[in-house]
Amino acid sequence: MRIINLFLCVLLFCVSCTSTHDDTYEIVKYDHTNIKESYPLSTFIDTVKFIRLELPESCFFGRVGDILFDDSGIYAVDSKQDIVYRFNSDGTFLNTIGKRG
Repeated sequence: MRIINLFLCVLLFCVSCTSTHDDTYEIVKYDHTNIKESYPLSTFIDTVKFIRLELPESCFFGRVGDILFDDSGIYAVDSKQDIVYRFNSDGTFLNTIGKRG
């Protein structure tokens, strides 16, 4: 029985050490001689738009973890209350998704 276990361990070790994928990588060169202290925001973003998200009196934000955008609106994920607040693209509150429980 020990011989069989030893054989299986050696076989497993040999199989796990063989590589079947290509280990060639593209070399990326970085020029670190011309480093800038800061970059203007316009190099990354074309437009900045502020939208005020207002909740009705009966709702409140606990801890907003993420804010997601898509074509149909804005979603604010409240990680403390386990609720997603849904707004239209103008910031008007539409409804909540989910509930604790």
